[in-house]
Amino acid sequence: MKAGCYTALITPFKGDAIDWEGLDRLVDFQIQNGITGILAVGTTGESPVLTWDEHNEVTERIARKAAGKCLCIAGTGSNNTAETLEGTHHAAQCGCQAVLLVTPTTTARARSRSAGNTSPPSPRPSPAWTSSPTSSRGAPGPSSCRRTWRCCSSSTRT
Repeated sequence: MKAGCYTALITPFKGDAIDWEGLDRLVDFQIQNGITGILAVGTTGESPVLTWDEHNEVTERIARKAAGKCLCIAGTGSNNTAETLEGTHHAAQCGCQAVLLVTPTTTARARSRSAGNTSPPSPRPSPAWTSSPTSSRGAPGPSSCRRTWRCCSSSTRT
């Protein structure tokens, strides 16, 4: 990723509908003011309340406007693996340079029972959450005033 400032953009609404003109104005404002990249439809972008069609349309619109002007990162996370994969594929097809996602949630109990195993799942260690001013790959965080959060096992914490 390119070092710089990235904005997790909101998705504006008028009533219950997406405010497309408002979204265009927000993207234009970010680009005109030299933003390095825009995150489309992360949790700040109201992803939990959008349908996947709306989600994809917002991503496409931001990717089109950002093309050649700044990077576009698409929020593609879901609690459903198939939806996460579909959203990520869509983001790549519409020109996003990166995606932001959470690993879909699964339960060991559901997987083991579906395989015919009725014994309880073995306990897994819980992750340790740490704050870091850089991403897990050493790139600067999204802005100087916010810190990114990354999950790592306690054995890799510094």
